Amino acid sequence: MKINVAVACDAGFAQHLAVMLLSLADENARHDVSVFVLWSGSSDDRDKLSRALASTHFEFSFIDVDDSALGGLTVGANITLMTYARLLMADLLPRELDRILYLDGDILVRGELQKLWIVDLRGRTVGAVVDLPRYQFNHRLGLPPDAPYFNAGVLLIDLRRWRQLDIGSRCLAFAREHPSRLQWWDQCALNFVLHDDWISLDRVWNFQSMDVAHLVNGHLRFDAVDPNRLAAARLVHFNGRSKPWHYLNDHPLKGEYLRYRSRTPWPLLRFDDRHPRNIARKYLLRYAPALLSAYGDIRKRVGWSEKDAVPTDAGG
Repeated sequence: MKINVAVACDAGFAQHLAVMLLSLADENARHDVSVFVLWSGSSDDRDKLSRALASTHFEFSFIDVDDSALGGLTVGANITLMTYARLLMADLLPRELDRILYLDGDILVRGELQKLWIVDLRGRTVGAVVDLPRYQFNHRLGLPPDAPYFNAGVLLIDLRRWRQLDIGSRCLAFAREHPSRLQWWDQCALNFVLHDDWISLDRVWNFQSMDVAHLVNGHLRFDAVDPNRLAAARLVHFNGRSKPWHYLNDHPLKGEYLRYRSRTPWPLLRFDDRHPRNIARKYLLRYAPALLSAYGDIRKRVGWSEKDAVPTDAGG
């Protein structure tokens, strides 16, 4: 049995994708895996990613994405056109594939994927995990008030049905025609088009940051982690604005991410966001979270810039 995996990446996310794929290889050494990389980036970063993948047992191929196919879509400082690349899978992947597992790059694989791969989709196009926290913008998006909303970082896809229903083109059209209705870019478009055409998967297949964290004055705090739930997770998704490559992040699997990162051509030698202000933030978050609001008020009064704040990104 071959497990076919699709990923999408540009140069800015290649180092994180390398971590995900190395963990995929380590945890699925007994299985035949093919990886299709939808790519847009420099030849240097492509060569680096190829070197990282050369140490794995699975087949991999790069598929160049023509940015012109993604014209007219909303992008931002941390949202690139490649965020939408998964919507082009029907045209870019080999026609003989009838099932694909799509994975975001900010994921750590911690188990075998065979049980996920063989999940019965019961005639639906996609299997996915409900997003956390609960999506609050159904009315704006155009979904029924009680409609569940899935996270698109892990998608088990009936590719034959996806093609028959022209899902990718419909999502692209919706994203172009209704940018004001999109809170989370292509994920919202997918939820709108597939709102009654997906099944909910067990959370172990997309264990998200908010499964192990809570917000304290706008910062994620990982201080009440259930070790049993974390141990059961097979795909750990570092979604949201706080990532393990950020200094402020304290995800319980940050060390595991960094160990994999050290095996890539992009070892993380120093956190870009490690500076005095974030050192103070981290200390307060860990030891005196109630003082974070006061700290923020003081910064505003003296006019300190927020330019060094942890950036957001589209890791899903």
